[in-house]
Amino acid sequence: MSLIRLAVCVLAICGATAFAAADSAAVKEAENLLKLTNLEQVFNDAIEQSLDLQVQQNPALVPYKNTMRNFFSKYMSYKSLKPDLIKIYTNNFTAAELKEMNVFYSTAVGKKMARVAPKLMAESMTLGSKKVQEHLPELQQMIMEEAAKQQR
Repeated sequence: MSLIRLAVCVLAICGATAFAAADSAAVKEAENLLKLTNLEQVFNDAIEQSLDLQVQQNPALVPYKNTMRNFFSKYMSYKSLKPDLIKIYTNNFTAAELKEMNVFYSTAVGKKMARVAPKLMAESMTLGSKKVQEHLPELQQMIMEEAAKQQR
């Protein structure tokens, strides 16, 4: 019986070691992916763009821009979120999958994708916002009709 227990313990330790090694490989690949996609610069740019937009929309915030920047840098910076980002990637992709992504982002097209992805996202969000604005009266009418139905 003790031989079986020993075998189970050895298998458990080997399994845990293999999982840790795989996890370590995934972490390494995720870190490389974050570097290849220049995520630190993307985060820095996003913080600055967000601050500029908020100040533009509400000029009363101008005196607080540096305070807001410090807050965002503390809680929303790449450095502060990096461990969580790595966890997100390693929870959703295997080390092999992350490695394949790294191969892609090492190519000229992959580098271009990493460089233009924030622009694509911004343009997509602007497009979506424009479409909603164009059809806002229709949405408002639909909401009013639904509200009337709910009151019955």
